Amino acid sequence: MITATVDTSGFKAFVADLSRMAGKDFAPVLKAEGARVIETAVRYTPAASAKKKDGTAQEEAERRNRSFGDGPEIYVAKRDGKAWWLEKDDRYVNPKKPRISEQVPHFHRMNDPTRRWNAQRWSAYRAMEGLRQQAIKDDVKRIQDERDAIKKARGLSKNSWYQIGQTLRLEMRGIPKYVTGAVPSTGKVYQNGKGSEHADGKAFFLLFQNSYPALASPKRPKMDGHKILQRAITTRIKAFENNLRHGVYNDMKARVQRHPGVFVTP
Repeated sequence: MITATVDTSGFKAFVADLSRMAGKDFAPVLKAEGARVIETAVRYTPAASAKKKDGTAQEEAERRNRSFGDGPEIYVAKRDGKAWWLEKDDRYVNPKKPRISEQVPHFHRMNDPTRRWNAQRWSAYRAMEGLRQQAIKDDVKRIQDERDAIKKARGLSKNSWYQIGQTLRLEMRGIPKYVTGAVPSTGKVYQNGKGSEHADGKAFFLLFQNSYPALASPKRPKMDGHKILQRAITTRIKAFENNLRHGVYNDMKARVQRHPGVFVTP
């Protein structure tokens, strides 16, 4: 679990200065800037890449469903669309070795209008082709469902920060839909992010907790939730200092744009 054990001393001073500039209490300004920190953490957290598969779901399903068991097999050539019936149990006598009987596959072109096949072979082919087509339909749906589930889950790491903002009822802006609507591929929703308000006398602070596994126990440096949160906080402090240095806060419109929820348009 990631808690707010990052260095927040500079952030507290920045919020105090901002609250004096806006003529507001510390608590609402902290919550407004807490929302900006969440937005920044969401932006800095890498999204999982949607698992890419070669070709379309239809092509993949067709590759998978050529045969059933150890019997005959249907193969449809992608280039010219020729449908071949492969019988694996035919007996073949090698002319050079007439005393030796071998089992080798025989290919039969089933969709050649110039060819005619006996009733037994044609019936067996049509029966298996019906099974193959149904299996392809089922596989196409399943494969597409898998891909959709993967896409829906790609924003889960970012969503854990968004959950923190939600529990604190922060007014977050610009969070992508694939983050707000992220759902695990299993369909089961987990509460990975939590936030809480705390007051101790005159002191007021927010506690961020993130238990998303990939961020709490990172295997990659870019997924270190502690560093992501620290970087998001530092970014807000540096932006404030830079704005002060360049006189940005002399413009009321610029104040509102940079600190929504703190300053309001007169």
